Amino acid sequence: MVWVRVVLAALAAVAVAATAAAADEARDLVEELRAAVAATRTLEARFVQTARMVTTGFDQVAGGRVWFAKGGRMRWEYEGDDPQVIVSDGQTLWIYQVRDRTVIRQPLTDLNPAARLALDLLNGLGRLDQEFQVSSCGGRCLELRPKTPQPGLDRVQIRLLPDRALPAAVTTYDPVGNRTTVELSGLRVNEDIPADRFTFQVPEGVQVVGGGETAR
Repeated sequence: MVWVRVVLAALAAVAVAATAAAADEARDLVEELRAAVAATRTLEARFVQTARMVTTGFDQVAGGRVWFAKGGRMRWEYEGDDPQVIVSDGQTLWIYQVRDRTVIRQPLTDLNPAARLALDLLNGLGRLDQEFQVSSCGGRCLELRPKTPQPGLDRVQIRLLPDRALPAAVTTYDPVGNRTTVELSGLRVNEDIPADRFTFQVPEGVQVVGGGETAR
């Protein structure tokens, strides 16, 4: 039985070493990501968003273009049959549902950390370890679990580009296994973006909900 104890001890040592190596890998990736985000003033990309519901097993796919700038500014333009526009000027978030002729307005600070990270990659990634427990999920991948339970969120996985520490894909999982993946391509970094890209003008005749009032 001595050899059994020796083998078990060796396996335990290997497991401890693997855990420590994974923790080191995660720390290194976080530092690499933090440095890359700090050096990024603006970011523009194409995106494809794939949402899968456990109950149906079907994928709902949408895509379009996205722009980010420091200071909480961003713009998502969804194309296709159900166009939407999501805009933040750093203080107010506007969600324009084109087909419904409805705009939802809310302060950016009202977003929980998970929603802020998902929408506002450029600013949210720089402080991810303040709100999440961070670990490695293999290769250039980070897994984030909220330090404080968040409604509708189990974990987030961020896959980084192979040649630089910027996101290639972000996947969010809810507690029942539904997931939404946003894949970025054609990244353009630190190019000038017109300031009005991050302002939203409410179209005439559109209902505005939120922000303390409802108007048309």
